[in-house]
Amino acid sequence: NGDEDTLSIYSLSSGTYSVTITDGVGQTLSENYTINLLPMYQEAAVCFITADFDDYTRNRIYVNVGSDPFNVDKYLIYREGIQADVYDLIGEIDSGVEAFVDTVVDNRTKSFRYKVAMRDKCGNVSELSNFQETSHLSANLGIGGNINLQWTAYQGLEFSTYEIYRKVNDGDFDSLTSVSSNSFAYTDVSVDPENFYRYFVA
Repeated sequence: NGDEDTLSIYSLSSGTYSVTITDGVGQTLSENYTINLLPMYQEAAVCFITADFDDYTRNRIYVNVGSDPFNVDKYLIYREGIQADVYDLIGEIDSGVEAFVDTVVDNRTKSFRYKVAMRDKCGNVSELSNFQETSHLSANLGIGGNINLQWTAYQGLEFSTYEIYRKVNDGDFDSLTSVSSNSFAYTDVSVDPENFYRYFVA
């Protein structure tokens, strides 16, 4: 730019720059370079949130990177704290990693809201995405030993069906039934008081 005579210059704007190298006997070599600064990538978002594979009490947040991501260094994961609409940075993942596991919270206690952002290779951070909120399932013993399930709505994406899974004693989780995404309650009438049951809603 006519003002610098050092080996490196930083924080340049877009444009064409002429670089001239002069050696000790006065010989020169010149070259033009064009710098195009890409705009900040803003398409990172939460894809969906589910229970973790290894520990179902933890939330696994999948990141939707959008179309043609560029200049991505890290995806930043945020969780809403104890104040409404105030999100705290809880972790980050490399650009090639698809999900983050929140090992701090227990998803059996309440629902949780998450957002994501992107930090580029220059250190700039994009705007926070829209939130997605997990469902919170509760169960209680009903009349005649039936088990009543109630859950909060999953928020942040459109879908048509909730799937209900049940684990009997030390067995595996098996599909119990499916209900419309407009439903937030189900009663399991096929229970045996001699057994122990666990449930999750997906």
